[in-house]
Amino acid sequence: MKKLLLIFSIFTITTLPAMALDIDFDAMRASFDNSPISKYCIGSGRIDCTINANTGTYTLSCTQPKSDINETQMKADLEAFCNQRTESNSQELEESASPSPASSGETMTVSGKVLDENNQPLIGASIMITNTTKGVATDAEGKFELTNVPANATLEITSMGYKTQTVPPRTNLEIKMEADAITAEEVTVTGCSPDTKNGIKAKKLIEGECYPSECVEPNWTLSGKGKEAKCVKQECKCGYKLVNEKCEKWAEPESCTKDSKPQLPGNAKSAVMKCDGKKAYCEIADCNDGYKVSEDKKSCVSTRGDDCDATAVDPNATAGTNKNVKGKITCVITDCAHGFAPNKDGTKCVAGELSESDSLAKIDEL
Repeated sequence: MKKLLLIFSIFTITTLPAMALDIDFDAMRASFDNSPISKYCIGSGRIDCTINANTGTYTLSCTQPKSDINETQMKADLEAFCNQRTESNSQELEESASPSPASSGETMTVSGKVLDENNQPLIGASIMITNTTKGVATDAEGKFELTNVPANATLEITSMGYKTQTVPPRTNLEIKMEADAITAEEVTVTGCSPDTKNGIKAKKLIEGECYPSECVEPNWTLSGKGKEAKCVKQECKCGYKLVNEKCEKWAEPESCTKDSKPQLPGNAKSAVMKCDGKKAYCEIADCNDGYKVSEDKKSCVSTRGDDCDATAVDPNATAGTNKNVKGKITCVITDCAHGFAPNKDGTKCVAGELSESDSLAKIDEL
């Protein structure tokens, strides 16, 4: 037996202009099997009580219409059915139109932390506003923040291997997830994890797939929306820095700090940014005590073993060497003026004792 092709035949009727209300008629779509219009179709069909904006009509769709249709009666039945659905739906919409205190458009910022059954941070858990595609994922510390959340919304928290939870929006939420005893075959991934390596700070779920919703600032920016969204890396050539997504020329001079890129080198007190071809580096001007600027001015090296100005330790000192004393590079006196000698610790010159030079002179006399 040959199979019949499904052919849609569309019947329309004209309705009164007054029926063209600004109402969501999708909620009034009725299935073929539960409608009184089934007598006009063979097999499956659908009544669409959505008013066509151009023609002001309702629509009956059949996979196969019956051959002996009284179109006048069919149109009357269709109009009566849709008018009844319209009145019912309009009343429901009117009842829901009066906003409650929590649904008057007020929004808030929701923040908190998601924990596993052992009170450890749960990374990559998805926090979504129910019935929307807006949400975020928890970071490496299990924390999240979601802005512009309707005060009367409900948040849905999901993570693979845990039971879904719903909570009202609040600040400083602490949500403890409960492990779900399901098999590996039953697991469905619904959470979206961040990918900071590729500049993605947060993702959102769209039709079962994760797409970027927020990028790591300031070096990454969000390009496109929805399924077209992606994080694009913003880079400036040497001599410029990224400010508010724009490349601005360095100040003269541009100082290196712990937060700059490149960062101030270890044990350096101060440095300025320089360019080595296309790459930026910090040229060190001064180092912390016990360190000196290297020959290439790119690092601070220890002064341990170097000669030092011992007169700064004791005016009678004539020589000194940098040594590590209790974890700190210190100038230790090694020789003193005539009539003085270094004490045991090399911290001062003591009168009445032979200095190193005096001792050598005495040896020469002998």
